Amino acid sequence: MDNYDFVKRVEARISSVICKLDNIDSIMDMIYDHIDSKLLEGDFDGVNWILSEVDMSLIPTVLHLSFLTITLAAKSKLSNRKRFYDKAFHRTRCIEGKEKADRLFSGLE
Repeated sequence: MDNYDFVKRVEARISSVICKLDNIDSIMDMIYDHIDSKLLEGDFDGVNWILSEVDMSLIPTVLHLSFLTITLAAKSKLSNRKRFYDKAFHRTRCIEGKEKADRLFSGLE
């Protein structure tokens, strides 16, 4: 699956299960599997593109954390990861408060 199709598939799955949080695990698996395979292939440009194209307003905090966790080891090669982190942190801080955001995002910078 190419990166565009991946992003659209994640967004469609999120939209279809937004009220069914028990299905979030399958979306997390999809994120981990796809991003991990791209990183193992050395497709850092593709992962950068994904991080810039994901609609942050559709994604709950747990999926922000999934993207940040799977990309942590490669952060020095992902120029868009810092922007993704900043947006995700700010969004979580606005919704959940500073203390919770600090706790959730600790170590994922």
